Amino acid sequence: MKKDKFMLIALLTLIIILGIVLISFAYIKDEKNIIKDDGKVVKEEYEKLNNIVNENNQKTYPTVNIREDNVFKKTSEDEIVDIIKNQTAVIFFGFNTCPWCRNLINVLDEAAKQTNIAKIYYLDVLDIRDELELDEDNNVIVKKQGTSAYYQILELLHDQLDDYTLKNKNNEQINTNEKRLYSPTVVTVKNGKILKIHVGTVSSQKDAYAPLKENEKQELLNILTQMIEEITSPTCENNC
Repeated sequence: MKKDKFMLIALLTLIIILGIVLISFAYIKDEKNIIKDDGKVVKEEYEKLNNIVNENNQKTYPTVNIREDNVFKKTSEDEIVDIIKNQTAVIFFGFNTCPWCRNLINVLDEAAKQTNIAKIYYLDVLDIRDELELDEDNNVIVKKQGTSAYYQILELLHDQLDDYTLKNKNNEQINTNEKRLYSPTVVTVKNGKILKIHVGTVSSQKDAYAPLKENEKQELLNILTQMIEEITSPTCENNC
């Protein structure tokens, strides 16, 4: 009788252990699929505009071909707020119709590959930002409010962000006295501390719809690689 009871307990224990193992494997697989799907979504969003003409200016969007195992994790604005406040990460703010973003995205992916960064948090900012315009007297009018999380991001990055400027009817630049999260913007954060911000591609690129030249790609790659290396290097509070 005792032997049968022992065998039953042993069998039940084995079943429980096997169940835990199977659940763990399923969880790991799902996690990998989530990361893969994030990268796949970003890849599809950008590549679907290849050979498409922007109706606003009749220019063809820059062609991008993003690798299948890219590092981009599509992230919500609320998650980005938490990441900036508390984590160590690389963040990419952009959107697929932004020609500057299209020129930067593969170079950023390559920088991550060279520095062994497995994940870059990507936030599409097209619909979350505010929109301002000028009236006839150059008064600033809010055309569209940004989301609450967007304003939190502006506050967190305030000192590093550029001013929001608009051109009036005389083609004069007018400062709105507000900040703007322009695209593309790459931010590195270490333990909740903002290290570096890079806006745009390189200064020599004047036409966003023209592909980067090889020397421009290398210059941008160097900038982004150095940014990422700062968050992967050991932190020395006093002496090392």
